[in-house]
Amino acid sequence: ARAVELGAAAAGQAVGGLINILDPETVVVSGGLADAGGLWWKPMEIALRRELLSPLLSVPVVRATLGNSAAIVGAANLVLQ
Repeated sequence: ARAVELGAAAAGQAVGGLINILDPETVVVSGGLADAGGLWWKPMEIALRRELLSPLLSVPVVRATLGNSAAIVGAANLVLQ
């Protein structure tokens, strides 16, 4: 559990830094770890929020609704267009 918490915090710091640089409207997190539940999500988001500059504190960070299928669905959508 401690290893997952440390990994999640490191991921949160990295994503927080990217938010500071890129200033996105929303951040969507996908992949297996995003589906790991509170054990991963909570420490990731806490670390992420600690990294953010004040004007970016309200940037939403959400789980991908398509989960691990998001990349495949996106690629298929591009092909069909």
